[in-house]
Amino acid sequence: AGGAGAGRLGGPGGERWRMNRTLNRTEKKEYSMKDETKNEYTSLMNGWTNFNTEMSDKLMDSVKVQQKEYEQAYGKWMDISQKVSTKVSKLATPDGEGNEVYSVWKNYNNLIENRLGKMMSNNTHMQDTLQKTWSEYSTRLGQQITGLDSDGKPSAESLYTTWMDLSNNMGRKMTDMATGSKVETTELSKIWQDFNEKFYSLLDQNVSAPNESISELTEMWKNSAQEVQESFQGLWEDNQKEMDNLQSTWTEQTQGMGKQITKLMQSVGADYEEMLQNYLERSMEYSRGWGMFASQNVNTELEDLRKRVAQLEAEKAAPQAKK
Repeated sequence: AGGAGAGRLGGPGGERWRMNRTLNRTEKKEYSMKDETKNEYTSLMNGWTNFNTEMSDKLMDSVKVQQKEYEQAYGKWMDISQKVSTKVSKLATPDGEGNEVYSVWKNYNNLIENRLGKMMSNNTHMQDTLQKTWSEYSTRLGQQITGLDSDGKPSAESLYTTWMDLSNNMGRKMTDMATGSKVETTELSKIWQDFNEKFYSLLDQNVSAPNESISELTEMWKNSAQEVQESFQGLWEDNQKEMDNLQSTWTEQTQGMGKQITKLMQSVGADYEEMLQNYLERSMEYSRGWGMFASQNVNTELEDLRKRVAQLEAEKAAPQAKK
């Protein structure tokens, strides 16, 4: 029944196409800041100010937290590395007794140091990209929102489209950052576990040799390995916790802001059917790009749309019931 339209909206089209058909199909109106819209406009302005402040602060805090986490892990490894290297270097003797221990340490020390450096560099790059995306779209959206009062005829489609682009692009960047961080920390964990097993094994094989340096190194490594394990485990856990917190804050803030934008668009006479189509077309791509957190936003706003459809159906049915 709704084949072409449903396909154009993407995904399962039955319910969405029914929602399109039952929405109020009035002619497009000239958008103006009338008296009845001023309360919604004031609410949106206040909401935007709070949203912009909250997310700007949260993004800045997240940068500081993650930078500190990486610096602590890197600093811990470099501190232990320097102490262990002093002991290991004494094992590389002409008779070759401790050369294998020295070789394994040298190779894996370089691997771990390079991996930590790469993680810090990648995190800085992803944070910069996220900040640039936020600055670009929040500036554009802020200009459109503040321009509503003076423009007289704001474009509901343009404002709503910018809002969806902000949500989509920020969501993708956060997903990329969370995924990249998880991949990097997982790879670091594999390198560390592989190294620790090999190093312990070599120390056990050589500990009975009449070499005081090996005995001292073995005793030192028992404590050092525990410190490194706790440091790397803490990096993984704290990093994931911070990303979850950032994404949860973003989800909560965008849900509230999205509702306020939708309310204003309704109050100035925006074409609700057109808004629904625009939302569904963009949100399907959004949901694929952001996974669970996007789904939370999409499901919440779709529920609001369903309620609006039910309200419109009730309003249409009321006059018929009186007859």
